[in-house]
Amino acid sequence: MDRQKKPPRKGVEAKGKSKSVIDLTESKYEWRNSKAKEKLTELFLNGTIPMEDDGTTDLKQIFYMDEEITKSGWDRFKDRFRSLREQLHRESDRAEDDFLAFQNFAANHKASTFTERGYAEWEGSEAQKQLQDDMDADKHKTTRPKDLHESHESYEDFPLEVFRGHISQEERTRKYYHTLREKGKSQGKPLNR
Repeated sequence: MDRQKKPPRKGVEAKGKSKSVIDLTESKYEWRNSKAKEKLTELFLNGTIPMEDDGTTDLKQIFYMDEEITKSGWDRFKDRFRSLREQLHRESDRAEDDFLAFQNFAANHKASTFTERGYAEWEGSEAQKQLQDDMDADKHKTTRPKDLHESHESYEDFPLEVFRGHISQEERTRKYYHTLREKGKSQGKPLNR
């Protein structure tokens, strides 16, 4: 019996042949965190490419739309395109479900106006605004916390110990915002106080 030699598998070097002879048609492009995937996602989200597969999508035209996408290689583009479209559909559906669940929760659970310890919520209160004004005038540096606490009626909703904590919290917040401004980390966003 005469045995026939099988051709080498794709990507495997045949005996006696150099590696340069082997043709690897699969590109080694890293898709997961690529600029091509980012650009394609952007095109889906801004509506340039329809999210629904209506049969009118010309993959070749999309492939050549952007240089980054073209760099990713044509050999796996169709599968990557389809997979990305499906992923964005799933995420979009989840986002809608999450938003509806949040609306339902917000409708059924009103925001509390009191903490678990029984005093008023600080965030957005008149006392918070008054303390910010007092700190702008540096009263927290020249007045003892007890005297500052007694100086305004709005502070009376909070025990002295809690009020002291809010003074410290406001100082830390101001230092943090100052550091962001000085180091340029605000990224152009306006910072409160």
